[in-house]
Amino acid sequence: MGAIREGPAGGMVSDNVHVSLSEQWMGGEIWHGWVAGRGRMLEYALELEQKIREGGLKGRKDTAFVLAICGTGFDWHESQLEDFVDFYRNGRYRPDDSFAKMEAHFMQERKLVLERTITSFAYMKRKTRAILPSVAHWNIRGPVDPEGIV
Repeated sequence: MGAIREGPAGGMVSDNVHVSLSEQWMGGEIWHGWVAGRGRMLEYALELEQKIREGGLKGRKDTAFVLAICGTGFDWHESQLEDFVDFYRNGRYRPDDSFAKMEAHFMQERKLVLERTITSFAYMKRKTRAILPSVAHWNIRGPVDPEGIV
């Protein structure tokens, strides 16, 4: 089996994160789904923040803004949303966030700044061709670190 990606990819993946994907097991598709999923999380957050700003709602204490993101669980996993939410709330990346370096580079290159006006994040998992979600979590938080390392 030929590995598509192992270890840091041109310095764009956190140094302590190693990813091994196989061509024979949809490695390229999986990697694309992960990267595209994380990119969409940032894109949707920036779009909602823009709508909050343009609607004159920024800073209102009587209004909640929830960004609900839906996925199948294949292209990206809820834990990847937890990593993004942790960064969104705290303004810094966790050391184990696989996409920290890549996203930081992208944001710096395009001079993107998060206003952090989104109140909470929701995750809905819906199987392909299903109408209703099979999982719905309405208050996604960053990953819990039971060891207290991060």
